[in-house]
Amino acid sequence: MIYGYKRPLLNDEQAEKQLVNINYDQIVCEQHSSPKKRHALEQLMMEWQQDDIVIVQRLAVLADSMHQLLDILHVAKRDGVTLQFLHEKITSNNLYDMQLVNLVEHFANFQSENIKQATSLGLALAKKNGKSLGRPKKSDNNLKNAMTMYHSGDYTLMQIKEQTGISKSTLYRYLDHFER
Repeated sequence: MIYGYKRPLLNDEQAEKQLVNINYDQIVCEQHSSPKKRHALEQLMMEWQQDDIVIVQRLAVLADSMHQLLDILHVAKRDGVTLQFLHEKITSNNLYDMQLVNLVEHFANFQSENIKQATSLGLALAKKNGKSLGRPKKSDNNLKNAMTMYHSGDYTLMQIKEQTGISKSTLYRYLDHFER
C-alpha cells in the first residue's frame, strides 16, 4: 500500500501544496499544524504493514524534532515500511548509503524548518491573543524633538541621542519616512 501523509503548515495551511501529482492508494492528513496530538500519524503508524510506502513532501511535515524523526524512522525500519521524502529526494532505505555531509545538510535544513514553523506558530498565537510583537515604538514626543533638533543643525547626533534616546539609525529611518 502507498500512503501519502500531509500536515498543515504555516505557509500551507490547507496542505494543498503537498503531494501534488503524486500517486498513492490512501491519503492521511492531519487536521492541524500543532506538533502535539498527531492523531493521523499515530493511526497510520498503527496500520501500516511490511512493504508499505509512506510518501511525505518533506522531513518537516513528518516530524517536529530530530528525536521524533529518529523514532519514526526506527519504527518504519522495524515494521519494514519505506518512508519517501520528496523535497529532499531521499527514502528511509537509502539513508544509510548517503554521505555524512549530505545527511547533515538535510538534517540541518529540517531543524531550521522546524524552528521557523514553531516560531511562526508562536507569533501567530501571540498576535491572536492581542499581544504586541516586536520592539516598543519610541514616543512621538521624543521623535518630534529629535527631528526638530536634527533640522535645527545646532545639535550633533550624539547630543540628540543623549537628550531623546533616539538612535541615529532610528532617527534616519523616521526622517526618510517623513521626507518622502
